[in-house]
Amino acid sequence: MKQTAVILLSFIFLLASSSAYSRQYFIKNISEFNNIKPGIKGGDSIIFKNDTWNDVSIELAAKGTETNPVYLLPQTPGAVIFSGNSSFKISGTYIFVNGFVFKNITTEKGGIVEYRTAKNKFANYCQVTNCIFDNCNPADRLLETNWIIMYGQNNRFDHNTILNKKNLGTTLIVELNDELNQNNNHRINNNYFGPKERGGSNGAEIIRIGVSTFSRTSSKTIVEENYFEQCNGEVEIISVKSCDNILRKNTFYECEGGLVLRHGNRNIIEDNYFIGNDKIHTGGIRVINAGHKISRNVFIHCAGERFRSAFTVLNGVPNSPINRYDRVKDVTIADNIFIDCKNIELCAGKDFERTARPENILFKNNLIYSSNVQTKITVNDKLDGFTFLNNISNSSSLFPANSFKKTSVNLITNKESYVIKYNNQEKILTPFATKNNSGVQWNYAVNEATFRQGKTIRVLPGENTISTIVMQASANDTLQLEEGKEYLISKPIVVSIPLTIHGKNSKLQYAGDNNINFFEIENGGSLILDGLLMNGTSENGVAASFVTAGKKNMIEHYNFNAVNCSFTKLTDGRKFAFIAGKGSFADTISFTNCVFDDITGDVINIAAEKDDIGRYNAEYVILTNCLFNKVLHGTINVYRGGNDESTTGPYFFMNKCTFNQCSNTELGYVVKLFGVQFSTITNCVFNNSGLAGRSVWYEDFGWTKHTLDYCDFFESGKITSFYQGIMGKNIFYINPKFSENFIVTNTALLKASTNKQKIGYTNQK
Repeated sequence: MKQTAVILLSFIFLLASSSAYSRQYFIKNISEFNNIKPGIKGGDSIIFKNDTWNDVSIELAAKGTETNPVYLLPQTPGAVIFSGNSSFKISGTYIFVNGFVFKNITTEKGGIVEYRTAKNKFANYCQVTNCIFDNCNPADRLLETNWIIMYGQNNRFDHNTILNKKNLGTTLIVELNDELNQNNNHRINNNYFGPKERGGSNGAEIIRIGVSTFSRTSSKTIVEENYFEQCNGEVEIISVKSCDNILRKNTFYECEGGLVLRHGNRNIIEDNYFIGNDKIHTGGIRVINAGHKISRNVFIHCAGERFRSAFTVLNGVPNSPINRYDRVKDVTIADNIFIDCKNIELCAGKDFERTARPENILFKNNLIYSSNVQTKITVNDKLDGFTFLNNISNSSSLFPANSFKKTSVNLITNKESYVIKYNNQEKILTPFATKNNSGVQWNYAVNEATFRQGKTIRVLPGENTISTIVMQASANDTLQLEEGKEYLISKPIVVSIPLTIHGKNSKLQYAGDNNINFFEIENGGSLILDGLLMNGTSENGVAASFVTAGKKNMIEHYNFNAVNCSFTKLTDGRKFAFIAGKGSFADTISFTNCVFDDITGDVINIAAEKDDIGRYNAEYVILTNCLFNKVLHGTINVYRGGNDESTTGPYFFMNKCTFNQCSNTELGYVVKLFGVQFSTITNCVFNNSGLAGRSVWYEDFGWTKHTLDYCDFFESGKITSFYQGIMGKNIFYINPKFSENFIVTNTALLKASTNKQKIGYTNQK
């Protein structure tokens, strides 16, 4: 297919260069383009000189015809790169855009490519093909931008490669906000959508067709044979918010989310492949609204649950407003195949609001095959609106009873396909869209991140010697501090690359005035601290924090890991051992074998997002074998505000930690998990902590999963949660009787942990 496309592309270029066929304009700069564009007519071609076109706005309104389009082409495919504050807009008819690269664009308003040049000047019968969109992000990850916006009617976006979208905002939008954009018959096909990191927020879809306001309007957009690889921005990879669309023959490979019929009716979903490879959160199709036909889709090793299940049918909201959840009704779900998927959810999302059960749902001729994974069908409400007909499975334990007939099923796995045999039938399951037949049809060198084995650099004791070496270091280097020696900190150590700072009881002593940070993680930085003893008070003042991330805007994710470290003496006001800024997002923040002592402010604050729209600052927060002693204010605060269900995190794990004399301020808290969606707190000791407030404060929703067990709360505050069932059966209120190193010595608690060892901090280094 690629060879055919290359031949076709060569033919187009030859055709465009024929003087007998059209006028050809070879332009070298934006001034030349603006000079010639008023005279552009059907059949003309505009050839852009091979170069990087920085900070340019290309706008062309022209009228080509079906037999004489207008061509916008590079001198050589892939050799014309638009970057910086650039955009590309077309309107009119039959404009053909082919072979450009949009890379490192920082435009903050509008799209990178738009099928319009003004509010009411749309494109019709226009095509953008064989283009690259790579790393077109502003500096601030919270700034929402959209890369491609389709207006008008009968337009096409095909064989493009889309990579490295890191900020919020939908990658490709089909707009329906004008009658001239509705019933559009757009075609989005054979594109490659590359990996997208978790966004920690709603609004990170790959494709959105419509919006709730116009969701009962027909779009008639076709999305077919696209390849989505590891698109993990949020729960909705494709969000359909309109009517009468067709989504077929697409492949979703290891994507944490699915194809979601969020709003709108009468959509056709057929012949798509969802390949999860048992990766966490990999999902399939979620169904809302009416009149859909969902058939011949294949779900392979999808491991997601709830809204990310292989297949999900939601409850609706009675008399729902247009932006909530209409009832699912008059839907046919037929001839779909599920292979080793973990979950199918029926009547999902049932709560006090979503009580409208699905109606007139025909579930027929579907097949569930379970070998290594036993598929679980979770039913959250009455199934009186479902009709189950001729469904089969090789398992006899599926619920509801009689919904599937047990049948012998044989599965043969080949390199690129599955062969499934049952009832004298044989089906060969091969995805239509692959990585090879999607995306640009010419070679493009993708700058994939490669791990560099860093060097070890010795750092001599002294004032700001660490900061000096950090400025000279390269990615993945290790800075080796001398054992037991003192390093004075009077200015921030700014980290903008991945680094490890290793010592053995190496002392970092604050030597500055008030409000200087020890470490500041900036864009591109990640940090491992090992074996450091940090003191935050000098003769002249107190540090602002030991570690801060996101003081400046960040577009890249980061990681922070502290091992065998102590953080002591922040004794002036609300200071932080660790604080994450609003514009930052960490994949993982972890502390292992660490001590926090004599801190009057907060210790770990990952709570800068206060917009209450579902955003948060870290996916995983992990605390293992840590001691918190004499903390005045809140000890741990992890925040995710709002009740949006588009993301999975944050995750919070805490094991074998001890809190002594922490957070005894009025209405205070030791651990606050506000909106955290998954948490486990085990083998921890709370001693004389949270007395005037809470030891553990959950602000949670019905779908969250929390475990609190094998913990001791002696003379400590209460545990609060809106929902019941969080606390396990092994909650104690026993005096731990600490040794001088805060090790539990009370024999009643010695074998009370999950692994039959001591609970709480054990001073293991």
